[in-house]
Amino acid sequence: MLTFKKWTKIAGYAVLLLFFFILSLIFIDIVDKQTTVEKQIVKVENKAQANSVDIWKISYDGKKRYRLTADSMVKKKNGVVVLDNAQLWYFEDKKPDIYIRADKALIYTNNNVYATGNVFLKRRDLRIYGKSVYWDDVKKIAKSGDSFKGKTQRSSFSGASFIYYQKKDELIVKGDSVWLK
Repeated sequence: MLTFKKWTKIAGYAVLLLFFFILSLIFIDIVDKQTTVEKQIVKVENKAQANSVDIWKISYDGKKRYRLTADSMVKKKNGVVVLDNAQLWYFEDKKPDIYIRADKALIYTNNNVYATGNVFLKRRDLRIYGKSVYWDDVKKIAKSGDSFKGKTQRSSFSGASFIYYQKKDELIVKGDSVWLK
């Protein structure tokens, strides 16, 4: 026979289970709201200016691909595109990818890029940190006249300027200091 004491114990456990069930529903609702991305269609009236840019460009033969992301983009009257907090990728078949990150990047109409401010250039295991980098898209050359630091798996180095030839996968450094690991 169930006594009053056992009924109160059962009722207490039932209330406790109900309480934890309600708390779990609230927790799941909060987590769901924080992880769900709100989908918005942003219509840019002035396409020369945009926020949060993510652009892919693929060559006609499909062998070369470019990707750029930035916090903001402004296109000047002369066709130069100014990107803030820019990240640029250059993909080419059977060649290592090139990645450039900078505080500001100017992209000219011929796809040349001038990146300035906390510039980071990466290719395979080569990493270069500097103030500015100029990418010549026709010659496939990255160069800088500013001092920089760099590293690979086997060495760390710094220098006054550099030229990187993508076709040869060759880095030429002027005024360098090299430390082997």
